Amino acid sequence: MLNDQYVDQPGSLNAGSMACLPATVAVNAGRSPCWENMNRPTAVEMPRLSVPLALGWLCALSPFGVLFVVGTAWLHQQPGWLTTFGPFADGYRLVMLPVLNVAWSLSMMFAVYAAGPLWLLLVCGRRWRRSWKVHAMQLITCGAGWVLIWVLIIQSDLLSKLG
Repeated sequence: MLNDQYVDQPGSLNAGSMACLPATVAVNAGRSPCWENMNRPTAVEMPRLSVPLALGWLCALSPFGVLFVVGTAWLHQQPGWLTTFGPFADGYRLVMLPVLNVAWSLSMMFAVYAAGPLWLLLVCGRRWRRSWKVHAMQLITCGAGWVLIWVLIIQSDLLSKLG
């Protein structure tokens, strides 16, 4: 009997665990006989992205969205584009100007009027709250974005140069 000779040895398989597989497989394999019951981690376990977490980061990164739109508009106003691309650049500018105006309006409206209250709702609601470290990182990120807006757009008077 193969089961009896391994029961008394240290580190051996006990009789209860031998019930799930034939003894020859357990002895041959030299590993735990019930590998289907083992909790093996998968190769990559990605943390689940929740809606409140994504909304919190969307609110925190909203000033950077404004910076992206203004930076894109500034790039399209550069005189180097006109000389390099010629009439193509004029047509492109005529098409992109209304798009950038709408993008500027929507991103600024969200960053100024919606992001702050939405983020506070996510912090104050116990059901939606993450760890305080995550919320502190979001607050620091948002603050850095508003400082960059102040320095790069407002202090340099960039918006009047784009007009």
